[in-house]
Amino acid sequence: SIGKKAKKIMMDMQAGDVVSTYADTSILEKEFDYKAHTSLTDGIHAFIAWYKQYNTNNDKAEVHND
Repeated sequence: SIGKKAKKIMMDMQAGDVVSTYADTSILEKEFDYKAHTSLTDGIHAFIAWYKQYNTNNDKAEVHND
């Protein structure tokens, strides 16, 4: 946890949103003999650890309000 509660704003589907998507990594696996092994849970935990360290080393995270 990063110590903040997520602010959710539920909206209708936006232009460019997709209901579901699946990556076909078969060419990557064949051409580069590589297959990712990171589970979603492990990836989220790794991202949170990186985020905390990044924001500790930088006074403020850059925020874009585009």
